Amino acid sequence: VHIQESYPKGIDAVAGIMSAGVPFATGLTLFYSYPLLQIRKKPKGYGKNQLIEGEVPAGSRVLIIDDVITSGMSKVPAIQAVQKSSLSMEGITVILDRSFHKSKKFMKEQGVKLTSLLTIEDLFTYLLDKDFVIQDDREQIQSIVENLKSVK
Repeated sequence: VHIQESYPKGIDAVAGIMSAGVPFATGLTLFYSYPLLQIRKKPKGYGKNQLIEGEVPAGSRVLIIDDVITSGMSKVPAIQAVQKSSLSMEGITVILDRSFHKSKKFMKEQGVKLTSLLTIEDLFTYLLDKDFVIQDDREQIQSIVENLKSVK
């Protein structure tokens, strides 16, 4: 996923969902020189008691980053946190979409653009192509990949 291609309007900041999304978000902020935000699952209960940590101007366009997505339901609190703030959410990017296309549909229903670096279909296809799958599991994984291709 190339940020400028996926989000042509541009983004102003990257927000990692704690905890797994933060290292990936940090990498993007270092590479692209974007400010880093962190989205908590719930406020700490002290200090500023915020869901979103970090400072960016109101109206900033934010890209949320996380490690994996399955159904998409676990991303809803982060989406709502950004929507309730003074920020503009541009979308969510995950490293691995293991949802078999369900999460993209769910996110579209939420009005959120979802991009992923890798899908479970990509991963299985790669493992098969490189012969990293033992013979006993090969047929089952090939069947899964074929079913995924037909779902698109």
